[in-house]
Amino acid sequence: MAGEIVPPENHSAADTLDNDGSTVRIGGWVKTGRQQGRGTFAFLEVNDGSCPANLQVMVDSSLYDLSRLVATGTCVTVDGVLKIPPEGKGLKQSIELSVESVIDVGTVDPTTYPLPKTKLTPEFLRDLFYLRSDVVLVSCKLFK
Repeated sequence: MAGEIVPPENHSAADTLDNDGSTVRIGGWVKTGRQQGRGTFAFLEVNDGSCPANLQVMVDSSLYDLSRLVATGTCVTVDGVLKIPPEGKGLKQSIELSVESVIDVGTVDPTTYPLPKTKLTPEFLRDLFYLRSDVVLVSCKLFK
């Protein structure tokens, strides 16, 4: 197709990252979260529903109460700098966001939130119709 922009094969966002310190704003829902370093920082896997992949987000405890951020289903909007994570064992992400400021947080009660971190079956989702768009596979198909 004429005028179509096609990315090169085997090309990822990390390959084109400038590391120029530009701040970006992202928003989405926490799919998983964990506090590390004895509560000094947290890693969040955030997804906005536009694709199946999550973005790893690193938040320092000086910016926000981490216990309110790590619950599955929490809605977050943050500003930060995209970086290539340090070399290490088992890295599954090629890029992460280092948070500079937390703009907005919509908390969720983890004891009553019905979506666990585990994979959900279509049969389970039939009973919770209003939550289908919160599941990555469904939300990607709905918003494409």
